[in-house]
Parts: sequence; structure tokens; C-alpha cells
Amino acid sequence: MFYAFALGRRIYLLHGFIKKTQTTPKKELDIARQRQAEVEKRNK
Repeated sequence: MFYAFALGRRIYLLHGFIKKTQTTPKKELDIARQRQAEVEKRNK
């Protein structure tokens, strides 16, 4: 599973992992959200 984020004309791959259950682990979502916040902060 990949988490990506588009900002302007760029697409950032935030996180990738192999999903083994139907639900997405909170840890994996937290990593992607943290990285998205970092990208947004750098590109203000």
C-alpha cells in the first residue's frame, strides 16, 4: 500500500508498506500524516 500526496505539480510518496489485514494500522497512518505535514511545512 502506498500513501501519496499532491502539492502543486508534484506528487510525493509519503509511505509504503505491505498491508496484511483489512484495516490499516494506526502506526502506518501516523507515519504518512507526519510526512505529509513535513512536506507541507517545507513548501509554504
